[in-house]
Amino acid sequence: MLGHIDRLLGEANSDKLHLLSVQIYVSDMVHFAGMNAVWDAWVAEGNTSPRATVESKLANPACLVEIVVVAERHIRT
Repeated sequence: MLGHIDRLLGEANSDKLHLLSVQIYVSDMVHFAGMNAVWDAWVAEGNTSPRATVESKLANPACLVEIVVVAERHIRT
């Protein structure tokens, strides 16, 4: 999933260094520690954005986690 986010950010001329906010939905908080470990390994060290993590019934019952990111577009000069 995080690779998918990397790809989408790249398509929008952005990257994880430009995250403005993140919302993470987990199907059950029992998955929080595992999700958090993966997130911490992926996010740019020293550049963490504001983040909310909540338990929610997800649209696809096969999914354990859904992530919404808002990022600033990086304009290359």
